[in-house]
Amino acid sequence: MGHPGEPDFHFCGDKVNPGFPYCVQHCGRAYQAQLPRGARRPPPPLPFGGPRVR
Repeated sequence: MGHPGEPDFHFCGDKVNPGFPYCVQHCGRAYQAQLPRGARRPPPPLPFGGPRVR
């Protein structure tokens, strides 16, 4: 558990979901379906008018 970059990272130890690196419960958290593009909310506006162009 934890973040893969941390030294104490480990998987939960349950049996993996066939074809995936995680157990069934953690696959549900790792792989979440997205709404179709037309149904998504637009992103919030960027602060100060957007990114700086060089």
